[in-house]
Amino acid sequence: MPRPVWIAVLVFAGGACGTVARAGLVEVADRGGWSVWMAILAVNTIGSLVLGWFIATPRTVAVRSFVAVGALGSFTTFSGVTVEFVEGVRGGDAIESTVLLCA
Repeated sequence: MPRPVWIAVLVFAGGACGTVARAGLVEVADRGGWSVWMAILAVNTIGSLVLGWFIATPRTVAVRSFVAVGALGSFTTFSGVTVEFVEGVRGGDAIESTVLLCA
């Protein structure tokens, strides 16, 4: 069984990878004409499906820590939705922002 410090390092490294992947996909979607909301919804949907598949199969503690907790946890972060919600409300799109927040 890995030591707790290595688990923390794995979670941190996975989190960095997931954050970069999310930011990259949102940027590509934005350049492709998607709204940021739709890009975040797509990222969260994809990440949730992958996470569901991933945890349904046996994995080691180290692999789960890196992939499930770190990478997929940061990839499907709620903070991205929260920031876009606040910006949408400030920009006058309160109804659309609220609907997408609830989705």
